[in-house]
Amino acid sequence: MIRKLVELTCVLMLTSLVLPVKTCSPGAEFNIFFIVDSSRTTGEANYPTYFSFVSEVVTLLPVGVDGIAVGLVTHDTNPPTVIALTKDADAFIKKIKKIEYRQNTVQLAVNLYTTLRNVPVADTVNTIFVLLTDNTDSKLVKGAINMSGTVKKSGVHIITVGVTNKVNEDELRKVASNSDESVFVKTFSDLRSYVNPIADLICKVAEAELLENVTNR
Repeated sequence: MIRKLVELTCVLMLTSLVLPVKTCSPGAEFNIFFIVDSSRTTGEANYPTYFSFVSEVVTLLPVGVDGIAVGLVTHDTNPPTVIALTKDADAFIKKIKKIEYRQNTVQLAVNLYTTLRNVPVADTVNTIFVLLTDNTDSKLVKGAINMSGTVKKSGVHIITVGVTNKVNEDELRKVASNSDESVFVKTFSDLRSYVNPIADLICKVAEAELLENVTNR
């Protein structure tokens, strides 16, 4: 009897840990590129937290043949790590788990441009960049503001996620397509509590962009 109760408790605990699949509107075929910080300020201990966060967000999205494609670019240079767009969520998650911390100098503007180059020209209006950074170098962020203008003109939508209370919130809001599409997280350990809000925001933006694209045809 006790054994059965223990087994039942374990099953219930495991069930409660299963994340529900996020349901964007039907036909939401979109490209999502995560651009992840790998600068010295991130630190080797915090670096895997970014990828755990991305993995959980991807688990909530309808990634698949008739849905969303996901890709990833790190902020480092010489050269940046690029995982091409794929509609295979499991393969994507396996690949990002293998990325190693290289502690390079962050070039936010360069990596926005690199990511843009990895988006098929015909698909820019159906693409969202999710920029995750803990960078506090105002000069580098201002460079990203300038480059974000080029990215936005191409039709790509940008969401920014600033981690730690040291980031410049005003500057990251300028990088984002809209000021209310910037999310700020106090610490790396708090990132997991933002998995659902970011998945919701991605779906909200994707649905709005798809509606606008249909309206403008």
